[in-house]
Amino acid sequence: MKTDKVTTILFDLGGVLFELSGIQKISHWTGGRLAPADLLERWLASPSVRAFECGRIDFFAFRHALKQELELAVSDDEFEKTFRAWIRQVFPGTKELLADLAPRYRLACFSNTNDVHWQIIRSDFDVLSCFEKTFASCEIGLVKPDAEAFDHVLAGLGCGPGQVLFFDDSPTNVAAAEACGMNARRVYGAQNVRQVLIDMGLL
Repeated sequence: MKTDKVTTILFDLGGVLFELSGIQKISHWTGGRLAPADLLERWLASPSVRAFECGRIDFFAFRHALKQELELAVSDDEFEKTFRAWIRQVFPGTKELLADLAPRYRLACFSNTNDVHWQIIRSDFDVLSCFEKTFASCEIGLVKPDAEAFDHVLAGLGCGPGQVLFFDDSPTNVAAAEACGMNARRVYGAQNVRQVLIDMGLL
């Protein structure tokens, strides 16, 4: 990769800039049938999750569908309380990282998310103002790792894929970004992002 071509840094949010919780709790609701790793795999492949993150169904339809799909032994109220607390905090060093990058690169984010979590991110965390462009799956109706989603983001950014460096915690999404021509790296947390940028000579 020719790092002198990178003009735009595109961030996933959960697992990259935001620390998430919830998988362990949902695993508990399965009565031990699904370990956290197995549950995460089911979550990523879930049709109800995909529909919710594309904005095709609302929270109540999603809650009903997922409880049936995973046979979750939990009340509606407890499910909602836990789901709303899924986003814990920004990772240490996130705001400092974005402040260091802003004078040098265009910054944007592309997240598979839903209306509930997106509203929490917008109202409770002072991060989105750091981005020139924000792409939330629930708003654009497209999700990673679909090529159509990456094409939409590139069109919105108005630049070539080789000019973009994409950070995500999912190897599947990283591979999809690379297939679209982006430079992409798998990371976990802001400190990991910073180290990768230093190693690449970009920071």
